[in-house]
Amino acid sequence: MQWIFADCYRKLHFFDIRSLNWRTASQRPSLRRLQWFGGVFLSIFAATCDSKVQAQGWPKDSTTLQPSKPDSLHPWLLEVPAHLARLVDKGKVRIEVNEAAVQAARRTAITEFSFQFQYHMRYRPVSSQKLSATDSPTKYSIRFFDTEWSFQHKISLSENYRPIKPWVSALLLHEFDHVAISTDPRLTAIIETFDDSQLIIEIQDTQDRRKLKAAIDQAVAEHVKKFQALIENLVKDKYKKLDEKSSNGLIPIGERGSFFHDLYSIETLRSEAFPYLDQVSEAIANVREASINQHYSTQ
Repeated sequence: MQWIFADCYRKLHFFDIRSLNWRTASQRPSLRRLQWFGGVFLSIFAATCDSKVQAQGWPKDSTTLQPSKPDSLHPWLLEVPAHLARLVDKGKVRIEVNEAAVQAARRTAITEFSFQFQYHMRYRPVSSQKLSATDSPTKYSIRFFDTEWSFQHKISLSENYRPIKPWVSALLLHEFDHVAISTDPRLTAIIETFDDSQLIIEIQDTQDRRKLKAAIDQAVAEHVKKFQALIENLVKDKYKKLDEKSSNGLIPIGERGSFFHDLYSIETLRSEAFPYLDQVSEAIANVREASINQHYSTQ
């Protein structure tokens, strides 16, 4: 059997999903859990290649988020209530006054999110046949592992929005409902199924290892881009539903518990024709009802 080493522990690419500006980064090996996204192929990897890839991007036309400095922390975040502090922490929330952003959206406040995602991968030919001198299509098994990801949130406010008690302001609480949607434990469960998932691709083989590696890298990058877009579009769709239900935070949500419970339910995702539902249903079902209720708690 001939194995494709392709510079094990090699450098691969980071990409920004909006600009597709490529950067390089090193990798590290390890292995974990579940599988989905592609055909099922089980094997003992006697020799493989490990790589690390990171993707990040802001929806719409937002600029790349820069880490907040301690002296730039919005004063409201110094007195955030306990039940919202966990959202601030989990969602990496920053608040800023940005008149241009809210005017462009014709709102008093807006919430944007960034989905950052990185993983390792290893690959090998599915076929045990020796590569020939002539080009021929061969299937490759791609294994993803050691996935790391996070959401960051930016809440932009109008300079005229100055509530006396911000943490009882319906509008600010509405923006934190957005944060809760993109940090929902069921969404977390969906994303985590990518870890230890597997993809089967067919590549026109060649003895030119550089061309082969480039073809595999491109196929994997396209797969990951689709996965990231799937998650981002899912969250944006849920944001839209929240805005429609609450008239952009102007009116209370009727039957609040039912509304948020249904957002990521298996039944709702099935009605929305969510791809790979069979692969993620078990992970969603394993999320405890109590954790969902606590996540959306208002106190």
